[in-house]
Amino acid sequence: MMQQVYAFGLLHHEADSHPDGNNNRSSSSCSSCSSNDNNVNVNVNVNVNSIQHTPGLDAEPTLASSRLDPFLSANSIVVLWSSWCDVVLAYTSDGHGHGLRSWQVRYLGTGLSPAQKVHVCDIRISDKLGAGEAGEQGLNVTFFGDAMQHGLRGYVLTNKADDSDEEQEEHQTVVLFATDPELENGVPDVQTYRVAGDWPTIAGIKMLSDDSLLLLLSPKKPPPPPPPPPPPRGNEPAGQSRHMAIAHIPSVPALRAHLSPSASAAALPNFLHTTNTTSTLQSDAPKMSNHVSTNATTTTLVDANMRVWTWSNDARYQRCLGRPYDGESALGQVTFLSETLVTKVVSGGYVSAALSSEGELFVWGQACPGSKGEISVLGGRAEGDGPATTTTTGITVEGEQDEHVKCLVVYIDGVEASVYDVAVGYGHVLVAAEAGAGPADARTVFAAGDNARGQLGVTKKSFQSEFIEVVALRGKRIAQLSAAGWSSFVVTLEE
Repeated sequence: MMQQVYAFGLLHHEADSHPDGNNNRSSSSCSSCSSNDNNVNVNVNVNVNSIQHTPGLDAEPTLASSRLDPFLSANSIVVLWSSWCDVVLAYTSDGHGHGLRSWQVRYLGTGLSPAQKVHVCDIRISDKLGAGEAGEQGLNVTFFGDAMQHGLRGYVLTNKADDSDEEQEEHQTVVLFATDPELENGVPDVQTYRVAGDWPTIAGIKMLSDDSLLLLLSPKKPPPPPPPPPPPRGNEPAGQSRHMAIAHIPSVPALRAHLSPSASAAALPNFLHTTNTTSTLQSDAPKMSNHVSTNATTTTLVDANMRVWTWSNDARYQRCLGRPYDGESALGQVTFLSETLVTKVVSGGYVSAALSSEGELFVWGQACPGSKGEISVLGGRAEGDGPATTTTTGITVEGEQDEHVKCLVVYIDGVEASVYDVAVGYGHVLVAAEAGAGPADARTVFAAGDNARGQLGVTKKSFQSEFIEVVALRGKRIAQLSAAGWSSFVVTLEE
């Protein structure tokens, strides 16, 4: 088994600029990111900082394109972070055994200074059970930043002094990367903070569009209790609640102050606005990244009962909430999904999407301001609405629709398919689906939205309003979809 990464679209480079006029640093990947492992294949001929379409795909992609060349192959690959200007991948040549695996980190893009790039590529991470519970994909690291402004801003690393000791307490380190203005004001390139012992576990950090941050916190694992007396049946021992807390920090400088040795975790401000919500948002550390998502206007949460809540303080974009705006900035439940068990939420730009435990896909939101169009399903319409035929492959909108949330129906060769992954970039959406337990060709990927930089991997249209099949990915098993800014990354599992 091998995994491979395919890329579509464009990462920012020197000749390019952000729509807001924010040019980042020179484009490169640090030299220490290069692999010398014979089991890891990095296509060094690929200019990964200006990927116009997947290397090997036609110079003018069409629906009939079927050839793909990955730019990285390894036993296991994870996209840990992506933004408009950078991406972080981890890969390993180790097998899928139960022990400690050593991962290498590769940074591509322009968001970091040379010293910061070297630092990222020198991170040593692992996925040993116990050491990695706080991280995405089972790894012991989570990255965070601003997907549409500065890019990567830092990470949280969870470690033990002795990984072989399952009962040893974990310790965490938060690393922050200075932006260009901060560097000019004397802030070091890399700032490292050891998280104090009285802090709960930081399961992740999310950055909002106003530069404030959400800290996703869960209680540390308590030490093993003495054998007698056992806790009363049906009751959770005192101090062992696994309910998640969310702290709202107004800025990165404020986070630095909270992480200082003299600060106390008790001073962290609580983001949750209602007692009822606080009691239902439960920590599920390995899936934490699936349970909290942010975009340009909205924060979306999944509670312990797999229900969806949204929050925004911007009344201009009510469609992005997935529910009527009641004039309050408090969290509110998305009532259309109140009977649906949601396993994952993702957001980007002005769109959010949710996956259910039954493989259903729900979307809500609107076109990005200044966009050349809007994805049709957001308005409750799609070409080809109506009964499926044996040749139907595409995505339509279910008949009766909520005003805000749209339930989508996916067909592959006329058979209704189940969705198992979804990713949302600044203005584009990727969907991975499969139709039952049939042949390999009953799996595929769909894409829609902004395609100005080729981030959909198909068609030369600058905007694709209807979901279109990425034919080059037909039959491939998708391990991960990732989208941000004007780029897309697809990790496949190859037999």
